[in-house]
Amino acid sequence: MLTPTVLLCLVIAVNDGASIRVRCDEGEGDDRGKGKAERSLRIGGIDAPELRQPAGAESRGALTALCQGEQAQVVMRAHDAQGRAVADVACRGVDVAAAQAGAGWAWVTGVEPRGVEPRGLEPRGLEPRSTEPRSAEPLARSDLNYRGLEALQASARAQRRGLWARPNPQPPWEWRRAQQPPGRSA
Repeated sequence: MLTPTVLLCLVIAVNDGASIRVRCDEGEGDDRGKGKAERSLRIGGIDAPELRQPAGAESRGALTALCQGEQAQVVMRAHDAQGRAVADVACRGVDVAAAQAGAGWAWVTGVEPRGVEPRGLEPRGLEPRSTEPRSAEPLARSDLNYRGLEALQASARAQRRGLWARPNPQPPWEWRRAQQPPGRSA
């Protein structure tokens, strides 16, 4: 079995509770061949409230506290309809999807939403040029297996943590659909 390649990236922005912007090293060898590439990433396995949605700012704040300005371990998985890479991410050695779901700041999506390519496709040049794979142990999820995240979400919900402290929190995909002008599909 192949070990996924882990990119080391600096988190330069937190867009919301389930997406970040990173700067990753590109190239190997001396500094002349090295560059920094910025990318938007969606955290695999979760979806978080939009910023204008109730609990959106708090969800973003939790992810900011964990990742902003930190070195992140990133394993690319697929691309979504907006062209963002869908990735497993760890900051400070903590799995971001697990942290957000366990704190109650994100919904577990289980199966990737419409528009996400299946895992295993080429990540559009996002791999480092190194031939030495790095260990992906902090990001031990495989394929679309996010069952461990579901248990964390259930615990957060039962203990009314994060967005679950609010009555009837609306999943972000429903909120986005409700924001669409009449006659447009999401």
